[in-house]
Amino acid sequence: MVRRGRAAVAAVTTAVLGGCGTAAGEKPVAPQVRTEERPIERRFPEFGDIESTRWSARPLGDQDSRVPGPTDVRLEGRATLSARDVRRLLDAYRWTPADGPWLTSEGFTAAVTEGRYAADLRLDPTARVVRFDAVNPVVKE
Repeated sequence: MVRRGRAAVAAVTTAVLGGCGTAAGEKPVAPQVRTEERPIERRFPEFGDIESTRWSARPLGDQDSRVPGPTDVRLEGRATLSARDVRRLLDAYRWTPADGPWLTSEGFTAAVTEGRYAADLRLDPTARVVRFDAVNPVVKE
């Protein structure tokens, strides 16, 4: 269940999107692909050491600057992990096959989200990549 109305949602919107919303009547702007590791490390410390990442964030729903309140944000991308962290994740959680090379783990997803937001997390252990698709992930520090 996605929870709304938290200050964290506004913080994610401001910090991650940096003004990518649209005003009423404007066409939506395509999300910019970013490579900064720090925003991902702060939201997903369970990943461990991130060697590289590619991600984007975008507001969900219609963007109307006349409507006050928080905006839900979808954060999606991939992060390449260290071999050590991939082994740690494989040992710490029960993984099941998903589509293609991807594995999923309910335990890992629960540990990352702490039940606070919705996320789809997948691991390709051969490529050492975790794929993330989350709505309103919160900063953990």
